Amino acid sequence: MSNLEDLILIKLGGAAITDKNREYTLKEGIIEQVMREIKQSGITPIIIHGAGSFAHIIAKDYELVNGKSDKIRLDKQISAISKIRLSMMKLTSFIANVAIKIEIDPFPVSISSTLVSDGPDKEAHIMFESVEYALKNRMVPILHGDMAFDTDNLFRVISGDRIINLLAEYFKNKGRKVRVIFGSNTDGLFDKDPNDHEDAKLIAKILPNQIKQYLETAGGSAGIDVTGGMYGKLKSIESIVKKGIEVNLVNICESDRLLRKIRGDEVISSDFIPHI
Repeated sequence: MSNLEDLILIKLGGAAITDKNREYTLKEGIIEQVMREIKQSGITPIIIHGAGSFAHIIAKDYELVNGKSDKIRLDKQISAISKIRLSMMKLTSFIANVAIKIEIDPFPVSISSTLVSDGPDKEAHIMFESVEYALKNRMVPILHGDMAFDTDNLFRVISGDRIINLLAEYFKNKGRKVRVIFGSNTDGLFDKDPNDHEDAKLIAKILPNQIKQYLETAGGSAGIDVTGGMYGKLKSIESIVKKGIEVNLVNICESDRLLRKIRGDEVISSDFIPHI
């Protein structure tokens, strides 16, 4: 069974909570189901949700992922950033309101206000104290993939996976026992793409030294994704596992899967087990 004092970080994948091929399209039933299961679990987690169709399409159209582009006028990119920020606030607001409806106390935190990056994998400034204070007061922090300012190239997409990595490291360094759950719209990691191969097999347990082989065959995303699809997710998982933190990849679209995984029950999933 899971220790309710453990800190669990839950990623709500953009493909699980939105239709990534249709702009601004929520999967309202999945969001409510997930929040009810979190309520039933009795834990106070940190929730990080993906952008899905609320940002990926416009980020791709305006080439925002790595900052200023030689192909797109800067004023057009700046306008696109404003639209993404507002659309992500709208998505977070919907999730937070569902939480309130089922008597969870949410505390939305904007990564654009707490982080300034310095290139694709460095931070010039980061402040997670507000997340820590929210948890101490039994409030559920909700963060999301977003745009942030960048000292290297003015601005940059900060993926939900990068945020999870930073939060996992921050709280582990604070002495907390941390576990990460990646909520997806698939059952876990397969040895080949299950959409193309009927004989694809779910990989239930993965050790750190096995991740590299799956990175070599990992593909993109079913839908528009500027953050790297399954390859990007596996890179993030690899980094988290190297910190000695267990990562679970589970289908949150299937009823009770998330609840049972939080509780530590046996459930269809892929579990990335650290050496320590």
